[in-house]
Amino acid sequence: MRRLPAVAWPIAAAVMASGCFQAEAPRPAAQPAPAETPSRVQAVIETAEQGDPASVPALAAMLRDDPDPAIRSEAAYAIADAGNPADTAFIAQALSDPDRNVRRAAIQSLVGAGDESAAAWLALALNDADPRIRMDAVEALGEVGGAAARSALQQALNDGDADVRAMAVEMLDEPERRRR
Repeated sequence: MRRLPAVAWPIAAAVMASGCFQAEAPRPAAQPAPAETPSRVQAVIETAEQGDPASVPALAAMLRDDPDPAIRSEAAYAIADAGNPADTAFIAQALSDPDRNVRRAAIQSLVGAGDESAAAWLALALNDADPRIRMDAVEALGEVGGAAARSALQQALNDGDADVRAMAVEMLDEPERRRR
């Protein structure tokens, strides 16, 4: 078992006291969020606002393991807010979360993380079964820009959903409109 660094213990203690990690069986993703969700979300936000890079492993554990989709979503945003581009891999793992809202939060967080590898991660979301997720990924790729994003947007031109294809055309045309 991996031990937390000494500087992470106060953060871990605050997270544990908030009830983010409870000794109970995981809840199915389709089950409604528990009543304590607002206070647990606030605990995640407060952990992120401390700006301590040592909090990222605890946030990554929440993003990966917490049974509540609202907590997982907030953890994705919090990791992005920490501002370390090396942490985008934690966020990218959430692109395969069973909950659509967590996947959407991961897409938005990857854009906000400001990492050059975001386009590669976002391109993976173009394979999602949900066309709304693919649309979000296309829009995010348009925001990220660059050669890798453009290549992924060109791939999206072949998507099976007409709305995704239309969004890809719009995002590919966007740089042209900015230059005019």
